[in-house]
Amino acid sequence: MCVLGQNSDVGEDETIPLLPEAIAILRVFADKGSKVGDVIHFTDFGEAIIWDKGGIRDERIRSGLQELISGRYVIKYEAGLGITTKGLKEIPNKVPTSLIGAAGEHFVMFQLYRRGLMVGQPPQGVADVDLLVLDERAQIMKNIQVKTRSKGSDGGWHMKTKHERLVSDRLWYVFVDMEQESPVCYVVPSAVVARVVRESHSTWLSLPAKNGQVHRDSDMRRVRPRYPFELPDFPDNWLDQYRERWDLLKD
Repeated sequence: MCVLGQNSDVGEDETIPLLPEAIAILRVFADKGSKVGDVIHFTDFGEAIIWDKGGIRDERIRSGLQELISGRYVIKYEAGLGITTKGLKEIPNKVPTSLIGAAGEHFVMFQLYRRGLMVGQPPQGVADVDLLVLDERAQIMKNIQVKTRSKGSDGGWHMKTKHERLVSDRLWYVFVDMEQESPVCYVVPSAVVARVVRESHSTWLSLPAKNGQVHRDSDMRRVRPRYPFELPDFPDNWLDQYRERWDLLKD
């Protein structure tokens, strides 16, 4: 694979003021927790790279993308973009994903404590559980998996294939949106999450990509408040019914 559109006049350590459109593309790498060398398909950049009939018609987005390629912030491959060390360093206010996740967990603990619910943490190494809701005898009532976002064009949370299968009456998700001035939480049963993850991905695979090609399957999934295609059981703002529903964890 080769790098396209590089400019030999740009030094690796030279600082270049980037266009807002270029910064928006770099933020997608941050939102997805990308590491150096990770490649994101062009159709997975959301509003940062809007494809129209197999190309980018917005001149500002084209300019931002070319700026990243020529400045060696990203590497252009046939089907997507790879992030470089220089690109990761340029992402403004990049907070490590681990810190965002920890902030979300502590915020959920605070919300539970202030409602009189006892909270514990599972033993180290326990998979798919971040917090435990306990009764007065310290018996486990609910297992909670916390998903936290701080930014991103689609307003959603990153999930994986395994979340299509994680279903239990005891398992609940709390989706924390820290992009808002005051964080917002959505308390959702695992059966609902598994279904929306499964159906949204299946629908996405069945539709042609914006360039007319077939979507490539991967381990990546998304829970979004609004999907860019029709899901009869999950219309726009379907998550609102679970907003701040801490009472569901008391049953």
